[in-house]
Amino acid sequence: MGLFGKKKEAKEQKPIEEVMAQNVFGKTLLPGEKIDYCIQGKGQAEKLVFSTAVLAVTEKRCLYFEQDGSQSKTETLLYDKIVAISQNTGFEKKMGNYIGVTITTADGKDRVVRCVSNEANQAKVNEIIFVIESRR
Repeated sequence: MGLFGKKKEAKEQKPIEEVMAQNVFGKTLLPGEKIDYCIQGKGQAEKLVFSTAVLAVTEKRCLYFEQDGSQSKTETLLYDKIVAISQNTGFEKKMGNYIGVTITTADGKDRVVRCVSNEANQAKVNEIIFVIESRR
């Protein structure tokens, strides 16, 4: 109920990874380009409490954002520069069981996104791996 007894209509909420990807990559997107798939979680640094990473997939490229503590970086990964993509799983004391995606580029660097292991995240990880494999 609103302030004067009128019923408020509930706004449709987007998943947090879509909102975060739009916030992080919104200015990076080219005109007409849209984010097809995205996943959000922790980065590669297991020791840091504040570590976040976002991976977004568009028609022509992957966008990767990572923040560890006060340092952050945004990268554009072209599909022809990706040499390997794999699923990773494991256990971390602060996070519990996790599942994630590791992308290795031609320069030998790994980009990692790890999120809590559940059915929804498992489906997202599988979908992102399939899409990237089919586009590279």
